[in-house]
Amino acid sequence: MQRIAVTSIRVGARFDQAVFLPNGQKVIPAGAAVTDRHLRLLLGQSEPTVVLADDYDGQHADQVDLYESLSHNLTTYAKRSSVSPNADLARLRKQHIDACDRMVEDLLHEAIGIDKRVYPKPMEIWDNFHSHGDPWPLRHELIDWRNGAVTELQAIYDRIELGRRVSVEEFSPILSEMMRRLLNHRERFTQLALTVPRRDDYLPDHALTASVLAMATAAQLTWGPCDIERLGLLGLVYDLGMLLVPDHVRIGGEQLTDIDRGRVQCHTAYTLPLLDLVDGLPDILRLAAYQHHERENGTGYPQGLRDSDICDYARLIAVADVYAALTAPRNYRKNRLPYVAMEQLIRSASTGQFYRPAARALVQASGLFPVGSFVRLSTGKVAQIIAANPNHLDRPTVQMVTAEGKLVGDPINLARVPKDTILIERPVPAPQPVQPVA
Repeated sequence: MQRIAVTSIRVGARFDQAVFLPNGQKVIPAGAAVTDRHLRLLLGQSEPTVVLADDYDGQHADQVDLYESLSHNLTTYAKRSSVSPNADLARLRKQHIDACDRMVEDLLHEAIGIDKRVYPKPMEIWDNFHSHGDPWPLRHELIDWRNGAVTELQAIYDRIELGRRVSVEEFSPILSEMMRRLLNHRERFTQLALTVPRRDDYLPDHALTASVLAMATAAQLTWGPCDIERLGLLGLVYDLGMLLVPDHVRIGGEQLTDIDRGRVQCHTAYTLPLLDLVDGLPDILRLAAYQHHERENGTGYPQGLRDSDICDYARLIAVADVYAALTAPRNYRKNRLPYVAMEQLIRSASTGQFYRPAARALVQASGLFPVGSFVRLSTGKVAQIIAANPNHLDRPTVQMVTAEGKLVGDPINLARVPKDTILIERPVPAPQPVQPVA
């Protein structure tokens, strides 16, 4: 094992041993030529050195912690599901993690022949759909459906974590319902993600939110129904690798160390062996899951790709992933106001971090004042945004709310109301029920 300075590495160089980051993440296989992307990734790390080794002990030490976390998760699952833990499960987890490098190399080789683009369809396809006879569900119905969908996802995730095979058809009930709502109620669709309480089942709840937002974004870009449904499926599985990241790193409130950040950045590779358990998953979605943390300006990971080198599915899920994360409560911070989160996303896209058409489409789908957010009107009343208006981003459909946050009255489409009658003045926090005086 040998440590060398990052500044001594040149594009085109080859090493007899693999190149590892100090946290144990392998960056360059043995014998592979150093590329511009490799060098950008190495120079972007906080550590000034890398490790040359056939096999790096730091990687194994990191995996021990992963196994311990997984053992705890498996024991918890066994207790709540009355399933006896199998002695082979730890071995199976180790096989998954050890296979990541090989699977990444295979995927990147296969990706050479994959068309990474999605081609829009004529906007007229949406004329074939309408909401007659399919009313938008009431709030309590939305909450019930979302809770049920998250519970279904959690059950599928549990089985995948136990190393059991699942099929893409098992996601069909959730996807079919989302597609039906999207095709019939495009302006209200993001309510499925943004107007109902978010649960603390971080992974399945986040996945459902990102899936809805990505599908709404694709609809604005006039993707065809088949591509939109595929994107929705991606949203439900793209972050599975986070199952292999210890809970204290994934959802903890402490500041992450360099090693912890390395664990998180490994999750895109950890996703691949788990996706291998999903029968019928298209290869393009495996590639998109691996790429969803790439950024348009080359600042992302795991490869530091730019622009068109990133597949379109990954570009859209990246925008949805970030917005879903910004608007979700965490135990170490409050969720941001939807308007503030949208402003942050727009700024990031304007600097070239995200695919601008996708960011713009998400704004059109959810509104400049996003669906689910609360605003103060020029009348002095507080209202909730319940539907977007893509043609008039500052004139969404709103419904008045009481001080306790209860919706009252009929929805008002501000696009049909003269601006000198009602204006949106500013976003406000969600109304909080008044606490009784003791």
